[in-house]
Amino acid sequence: MKKNFFLVVFIIICFICTSCKSKEVNAQFNYNELDYHKHDKILFLNLENSKFNKKDIVTFTFNEKTNFGKLNEYAKGIMEKGKNPGLGVRAIHEEGITGKGIKVAIIDQNICATKYHPEYDGKIVEYKDFGCEALSYRGSMHGPAVASLLVGENIGVAPGSELYFAAVPSWKNDAKYYADALWWIIEKNKELPKNDKIKVVSISAAPSEYNKNTDDWKIACEKARENNILVLDCSGMNLKIQGCYYDINDPDDISKCKLGFPSQTISMKYDIYAPASFRTVAEHRSESIPSYQYTGNGGVSWAMPYIAGVLALGWQVNYDLLQDEIIEILSNTTYDIYGYTIVNPKAFIDKVKESTT
Repeated sequence: MKKNFFLVVFIIICFICTSCKSKEVNAQFNYNELDYHKHDKILFLNLENSKFNKKDIVTFTFNEKTNFGKLNEYAKGIMEKGKNPGLGVRAIHEEGITGKGIKVAIIDQNICATKYHPEYDGKIVEYKDFGCEALSYRGSMHGPAVASLLVGENIGVAPGSELYFAAVPSWKNDAKYYADALWWIIEKNKELPKNDKIKVVSISAAPSEYNKNTDDWKIACEKARENNILVLDCSGMNLKIQGCYYDINDPDDISKCKLGFPSQTISMKYDIYAPASFRTVAEHRSESIPSYQYTGNGGVSWAMPYIAGVLALGWQVNYDLLQDEIIEILSNTTYDIYGYTIVNPKAFIDKVKESTT
């Protein structure tokens, strides 16, 4: 009996050790004959024989490893549409306004540092990890996504901008990591020439609401403002930002935008709303597997880099605008839907152009 017990234990240990040696996240899991409904997350799943409504695919969160069987091409089409920032941003890019020459920063979870995703490869000026303790060839879900939404070649609002990326362990609920990251950005900014400074920091979190060291964060934010660095985060510091979503079949028609998220209507008023659902983002969990993930039901995290990107476009047009001035223009050019204000990139850029005359 004891021999059998130890044999079973040995087999289990061998299985675990073998699994841990794998450096690839390339599996596809079979969940056949299950029902899937609106807003479900179905990453890496094989739905070939599962039950779901075709029209609900646009609300799913899935990646390139999700198998929809006969509907694979349809799902790929949705993923491709989700790469469009919408609201006329691509038309602005066609004018040559891409955020070129503007330096921006992100504080977020780690990205794969040994080989950057093609969306932002060549755009990251410097990357530094502040306590994520992750393997350098591994990336989180969150970090690659926000980087691509800000400066991604095909996805980003400001694909011409240069990015400083500070990786932090948001799961530790400690604002000191964010404070240290922001101090690093401030010091980097001091090294830059007068007309080549870091203009905005996008943070898809609310460090001021964490359990530890919030005073450290507040001090760092005050110093950032003194150095003319605009900090945007989910607490609403400097600008209260919330999500909305466009019509995926007509993403440039701002009048078709809806507030909140497909699974949740937002009634509380914010300063500005930006597309945060029906978006495709970079996915890079392992060095050799850069891919994409479509988020049918996003979160306010995706709205932060969108607004930072729009501001970068504006600074390319008029670099000398102070943060209060550019926020005022952004706020005065929004599209109004029943008193709720959606970011209007084209109207914003047109107004910024006027400020240069």
